[in-house]
Amino acid sequence: MRSRGARAPIAWAALALVLLLAGCETPTPRRTTDVERTWTMHEHHHVSAEDSTEVFLHYPTWAAPRQPALAESLNMWTRAKLLASWESDTTFADTTALIENFLTASARTHGEFPDHAPWLLNRRIERIADTLGVVSLAFQETSFLGGAHPNAIARHASFDARTGKAIGLDDLFAPAARESLRALGETAFRAARGIAPDADLGGEGFWFEGNRFAVPDDFAVEPRGLRFQFDAYEVGPYALGPTEFVVPWESLRPLLRTDGPLAAVVRPPS
Repeated sequence: MRSRGARAPIAWAALALVLLLAGCETPTPRRTTDVERTWTMHEHHHVSAEDSTEVFLHYPTWAAPRQPALAESLNMWTRAKLLASWESDTTFADTTALIENFLTASARTHGEFPDHAPWLLNRRIERIADTLGVVSLAFQETSFLGGAHPNAIARHASFDARTGKAIGLDDLFAPAARESLRALGETAFRAARGIAPDADLGGEGFWFEGNRFAVPDDFAVEPRGLRFQFDAYEVGPYALGPTEFVVPWESLRPLLRTDGPLAAVVRPPS
């Protein structure tokens, strides 16, 4: 197995909230430098000499001396996504075991079907946002295990920078606000796909349950708003591809819980 060495650690300043309010305008998230977080990026790239099967892994390991709970949560989520089996609910012990098992499975398939195309597993995990006291990660996977085309998935997770706790939509929005969030999400989704407000989603090729839009469970907290994504096949056929959309803070501000992780977006500074 050929493995590239880890890149040098990069110190990053943490990003906390500074909100500027002008009258009733929605505040703009800004960044400060009061908490230090560091990580090391790793890359592993292996190509099988037997059948050209390829494995590529790109991921961080986290160290945050001032915030060990956050570092632990980020590392746990990273490992869970990085080392998950491609065909079952099991998790491998380390990257070596993952790579070796993938190559073995591909070689077995190649032995049974010599003309099969080379397998591919490409996994990438990155920090995509660190703002408003929340750290958001993204997991992206492209794989080919035979069939008509490769598959791609994306997942997001957000964590409270102070406690390391994973943040869900229920932490940000009260139950009474979820319908308004759904409506805002649908507006952003339609805009991203170029679908008219009165067009039928089913008629446009999407297969939401009951033909009613629903917001995904995972998201990223960004300076501009909440980012969501649907994968190909998740709410529509492969040909329609993935859909990424952002609901801006300006729209979300009235819906956010005043006792949640993003309460500062709701309250004006003292």
